[in-house]
Amino acid sequence: MKEVEFFRWWLPPNAWHKQRHLSGWTMDRAYAEKTYPGAEPELSTREVRMCPEDNAEALRTQLNGSAGHKG
Repeated sequence: MKEVEFFRWWLPPNAWHKQRHLSGWTMDRAYAEKTYPGAEPELSTREVRMCPEDNAEALRTQLNGSAGHKG
């Protein structure tokens, strides 16, 4: 597992917003930079989440997490 920072982002103006605006959702840096070029993180909204390194780790985590579930 790796630590990944998530933030709400100041998004650049677009067709619906004439001025930059704060996103209503959190994104990691890689996604925000790819999807919203010029976006800047709002540092006060920082969250750190533990995310799997790859698909195999995600599957192991999911299987281990559900093994103890008794419904």
